[in-house]
Amino acid sequence: MFQALTPGSTIPAKAEQIVGLHRSLNTPTLTLGGGAAVPCRAYIVGLSIDGGLYSLYVALCPMGHSNALLFRCDPVKIPISQYRDVEKSALALVKRHSFVTERVDMGALSPGDKHLLLQELPLTPPAMGPTSRPGNGRVGAQTGPRPSSVNPSQSSGPASKAAAVNLGVSPEEAISALGRLLASF
Repeated sequence: MFQALTPGSTIPAKAEQIVGLHRSLNTPTLTLGGGAAVPCRAYIVGLSIDGGLYSLYVALCPMGHSNALLFRCDPVKIPISQYRDVEKSALALVKRHSFVTERVDMGALSPGDKHLLLQELPLTPPAMGPTSRPGNGRVGAQTGPRPSSVNPSQSSGPASKAAAVNLGVSPEEAISALGRLLASF
């Protein structure tokens, strides 16, 4: 249900497209390829895209590094009726790596806090092309219908149906690839 993207990829979206956001409350240290142990933060980003469809991304962001390891839902575009199930799978994916998450209400954040949070996300606005770590001050109102979010405490563990998530590569292999990338710096 999720596919690992090339290390260093970014989420092709503007801040205004974010309809759901979860972030980790903790920063577990993950052993990456080459034996490097790096504290990471996890984000689950739900986006509103063309034609009333949605997409979800999982970002594992090593602290102090600009390259995130991204997973994208497969299929890329999902209807609102499937959003909640895909979001549950994303929550289970990060939970398997010891992340504890919270849902972020972007509307309740001050403009300054929203700007700081957006700078943590590996977003690249589609019309602007790739950049390093944009937040670009593009903090705007979220528009369009919002899918119902899942309470992270209701997410199922690794023994659930989410354990059968098809990533194309295992999360461990993807994390190992990110480790090799980070070790090259």
